[in-house]
Amino acid sequence: SYFLDFAERVRPLVKMPLMITGGMRGLAGMNGALASGACEVIGIGRPIAYAPDDCGPLLLNAPDGTLPAIERQLAMAREALGPEIDDKTFKTVESFGLLGWFCLQLIRLGDGLEPDPGLSVFDALIGYEKNETEALRRWARPG
Repeated sequence: SYFLDFAERVRPLVKMPLMITGGMRGLAGMNGALASGACEVIGIGRPIAYAPDDCGPLLLNAPDGTLPAIERQLAMAREALGPEIDDKTFKTVESFGLLGWFCLQLIRLGDGLEPDPGLSVFDALIGYEKNETEALRRWARPG
């Protein structure tokens, strides 16, 4: 887990339930984090966004239950941003594309659709920006 160490340091300072998310894929690690008292909830947003049906083994407490890590297979095509893009800018834009990819998958699930594993990271970046712009337009107060 990316944040288990942090949760263990924060736990003595707060009385509210703590949730950690990021990187947890196996049942043993999740159960260990919960049993340690470092947290009360474990978020599994990325695996749910890509493979919602794969949670069954975890829910059934199967010892070999693991969730997929699709983020290891996702990447933006470097040429999508043109030949002049520097490494730092490319990685920043790619990270927003990856966030958009998962967000759009969750929106699809919320709309009753299956995830779209064929969605490119670049197309997700464009689609996510469009979705957020439309949401902002709907929420904006008339000026």
